[in-house]
Parts: sequence; structure tokens; C-alpha cells
Amino acid sequence: MAKTRFDHVALLVRNLEQSVADFRDVLNVVDSENSLEIVWDSDSENGYVYRAATFVSKNGGAVVQLLESEHPKDKERLVTKGEGVHHLEFCTDEVETISSELKSKGVPLLSENPTRSETHPWQESVVVSPQKTHGVLVKVTTSYSVQNSQWVPRPRR
Repeated sequence: MAKTRFDHVALLVRNLEQSVADFRDVLNVVDSENSLEIVWDSDSENGYVYRAATFVSKNGGAVVQLLESEHPKDKERLVTKGEGVHHLEFCTDEVETISSELKSKGVPLLSENPTRSETHPWQESVVVSPQKTHGVLVKVTTSYSVQNSQWVPRPRR
């Protein structure tokens, strides 16, 4: 089995800047070490832009990512269910292996093969269908690290 690690929980929010301010207030108390640096990012999926703010872990633990999305499914979700968990993300250096293992176990995926990020071409992802995970997307993506408040590929071990 390929090695993975839990990386973050992403919350779908209506207003990214306000959500960052609110979570920073909370994290300053409950996890102050991981509330200091934020990576701001934007990308698109199938032509729909999303913006994210991710609190950077200084101790290697999991973090919170806040996500504001223009994707119609996300906009509909905000109307019907409100803000909340969008996805859980795991990182690995073996996305294709994980994808194959999931398929061999009959786990439904949103795409037959791993997809590449439009703004981070080194990053591949596979997403488990939310029908299997009780409404929450589960993503497995290429391991990364932060340099100068930017996502960069993590050197393979």
C-alpha cells in the first residue's frame, strides 16, 4: 500500500477574507503555532475559479483550508447546506498507485485517471466520489510544501 498522510480539511465559505479573520481569531487561541502563515492561492477547475487560504502547519500536523468557489455545484451547496466541510485531503508521492488501489477495491472516483492542477502542473489529484464518503469529497494529491508562501512540490523521499 502506498504511503499517505492526512493534510487538511477544506471548508467551503461564502466570504474568504471574513472567514480567514474569524478562523485566525480561533486559531490564535487553540493552535497559535499554526495561525501565523497563510498561503493564498487561486486555481480553476473545469474553467471555474476558486480561491483558497490555507493556514500553514509549523509542526507537520493537519491544517484548515478555507475555500471560496465559483463552481456551480459549490454555489448550490452553499444555498442548500450552507458553509461547511468541502473536502478532506491526503498527500502522497504515489497518486497513480493510490488511484489504482482505490479502483481495485471498487471505490468510485470522480475521474478515471488522476487530474492535473491548471496552475500547479506538478500536482496530480484523484477524488473519491462523495456518494461513497457520505457527502464529503476525499482528495488524494501530490505531496507539497510551502516556500515563500507558495505551494511547491515536496522532494521525493
